[in-house]
Amino acid sequence: MLKKLLAIISSNVIISVIALLRNIIIARLLSPDDFGRGAVLALVVTFFEITSDVSVDKQIVQSKNGYSLKFLSNAHFVNLLRGVGIGFFIFVLSEPLALFFNEPALAVSFQILALVPVIKGLKHLCIVQRQREMDFSLLLKSELYPQLISLFLLYPGYLVFDDYHLFLVVIIANSVFNLFFTHVYSIKKYKLSFDRQIIYSMLRFGWPLLINGLVIFIVMQADRAVIGRWFGFETLGFFSAAFALTIMPVSIVSKILNTIFLPVLSRLNSNDKSYADIARFLLKVSFYIGVVYLVLFLTLGGMFYVLLYGEEYSEGAWFMSVLAISHAVRIFRIAPSLISLSEGKTVFLLYANFLRAIGFIFGALLVVAGFEILYLLVFSIFGEVLALILGCYLNSRFSWLDYVNSFYILMISLAIYYIYYLTDSYFLLAIFMFSFIAFSISKYRHDFVKLMKYKAVNT
Repeated sequence: MLKKLLAIISSNVIISVIALLRNIIIARLLSPDDFGRGAVLALVVTFFEITSDVSVDKQIVQSKNGYSLKFLSNAHFVNLLRGVGIGFFIFVLSEPLALFFNEPALAVSFQILALVPVIKGLKHLCIVQRQREMDFSLLLKSELYPQLISLFLLYPGYLVFDDYHLFLVVIIANSVFNLFFTHVYSIKKYKLSFDRQIIYSMLRFGWPLLINGLVIFIVMQADRAVIGRWFGFETLGFFSAAFALTIMPVSIVSKILNTIFLPVLSRLNSNDKSYADIARFLLKVSFYIGVVYLVLFLTLGGMFYVLLYGEEYSEGAWFMSVLAISHAVRIFRIAPSLISLSEGKTVFLLYANFLRAIGFIFGALLVVAGFEILYLLVFSIFGEVLALILGCYLNSRFSWLDYVNSFYILMISLAIYYIYYLTDSYFLLAIFMFSFIAFSISKYRHDFVKLMKYKAVNT
């Protein structure tokens, strides 16, 4: 079990690193202005995909009929219908979208981009069915190989398109090869069916998720739309580069904690002592990782930003510190979210995301009124903090006490940052951080071993 767990985690880490590496190479090849234009192209596709997601893949895994060919063929129909619908809306709205971003020339790129959701709608979902047997290998391969191929296509694509159109090459190539590998690895024939009862059950399951999808887009992506519209593509390029660098560790940590803790907590009764012990350990771990992340990015983030993206992007290095604070709070939120999810209280996640969205909306209104970009980012952080407070309140039998007990970790981390601020010595920073991490690992290793033994016995 542990080997399978490590394989899933390492695969997800590799996919995330490849995606980041691809972004860094593109940023090196293009100007910040073109990088910002490319980010808008990706943003538009993401918006329509997130806000139309009825989670067909999750239904295949969760439904008792999910392994049947009939259910699969109807899932293919819904997926294709969704893809065609998204493509249609992107194509029709291409000119209004281009005008929104004050760049009419983007309209043609949006029209070409309309092919991407149609391509994705043709994916074979048989590999998703394999998750029911705890076989994630084919799904991971179908995601990993397209990322690698699109990475290798960067330079040839740059020889043809030396501007933001390079993003089109990468996005389309990744979609086409993902489609190809889902069909290569599937053992069932691709088929479309329309069964009114099955389709109705899928839409009934998925429609509440459309609201959640809109909220998630506002939480994760909408700030880039505001920045691109009111501050220009160059600023958006700076911000997108910083966001890609700071969000990768958050995504990896979220996947790892989700993979390790959610199956265990979901199998236990929430009133059991074992559940309480594991939930408290999760809270401590997420808090510890969050503060270490915060200190590392506050001290080293700006330096790595310029080192990776080049001097041309140095003007945007300050985004690293602001995003580090926001994303550290997001790491703190992982634990209360997983606890709520394990108890089936998914509405708690929606409540927390609503508060986060409210923070963004206030910031966006200030931007429209003429305030600087910092107000947008500060209110986004405020929204994250409100969402964390609500998450702790809704899980109050664990969260508050355990976060207070872990408060010394934050104090030590801030002391480390202060020492670095006074001395500006990376050597001292490395010594203190190594000592702190070693101390924390020795403190929590018994809890981790206990958790792994429990997983081994109960799987």
